[in-house]
Amino acid sequence: MDVEFFKDRIKDIENSVNLINTIEDSISNSSEPHRHLATRIGISYMELRNIYEAHELKLLVDYYTFCEQLMKQFIYSILDFYISDINIHRKKLLNNTLKPETFSPRVKYKEIEENLNKYLHVSTGKIKLLSFCIESDTRNRHDELVLARHTYAHKGEKPSFSILSYVNSNIVFLKFLLNDFQNINTHF
Repeated sequence: MDVEFFKDRIKDIENSVNLINTIEDSISNSSEPHRHLATRIGISYMELRNIYEAHELKLLVDYYTFCEQLMKQFIYSILDFYISDINIHRKKLLNNTLKPETFSPRVKYKEIEENLNKYLHVSTGKIKLLSFCIESDTRNRHDELVLARHTYAHKGEKPSFSILSYVNSNIVFLKFLLNDFQNINTHF
């Protein structure tokens, strides 16, 4: 599993949060420069606001995609999915069961633990993530972000909460999750 890739992805999410914060602060302090920009480029102010909002919706998708790709790559890494395997039967089973084109692991908090316990054998019982130490509010926000992304993707409905606020407060969760996976990966 390429940990540096996922660390860079977290930085990208943090940068997006900072950019959206900057835009929101700018609009809150003075919307006039934004109105002037909209006029100058020939669109309405509301259209410009919709463009800004689209960036926040992209943040929702980025958060979800990070979680899904992390879970997927972790599972492939643990199972040595990409290793050249002389056992063609094992390779066929893995390709049919966990097709890279279609495999989409569920990533709500409890589902992450369920996935880990589904694909990993641990002689001492079940795997519990260290990120359970994080407040339940943070885990709940994570699940709400995941559900909101599904709702947005399948129904086109925007969440009723502030994506920016939820993602900003849950970046620590993404870091803990990456750390958990990194620690588990070193033991298998």
